[in-house]
Amino acid sequence: MITLAATLLAALPAHGLAGLVDGEDGVIVHPLTTAPADALRSVHVLIGAFAPMAGPAPAHSILGARAYAHDGGTDYRDLGELYYGGAELPFAQAVSEACTAAAEWFSSHDPSDGTPTAPDGN
Repeated sequence: MITLAATLLAALPAHGLAGLVDGEDGVIVHPLTTAPADALRSVHVLIGAFAPMAGPAPAHSILGARAYAHDGGTDYRDLGELYYGGAELPFAQAVSEACTAAAEWFSSHDPSDGTPTAPDGN
């Protein structure tokens, strides 16, 4: 069985991204230049679904992507929504759109410069 999380992880490299599964919350997405161990300590994107990450990849799904920055302590600052598939799309289309939104957001600023920007530029 190919899981929802495995499908998301497999799609990321084509967009210049990598990721790791965050339990049932989703997939933590980061640039290929960020080490997996550092992904949660820097700006990152969480792609989540209204389906279990460990479950089979569905034929249709609603995916969402939000950007976050580590607050320097034990929490994260929500930088905003990057993508929300408002209707159940074919799964491959939803994955492509969510990954594209994450890649475009990462390319719009330098996540290593210490000043993450919100998706709207603020």
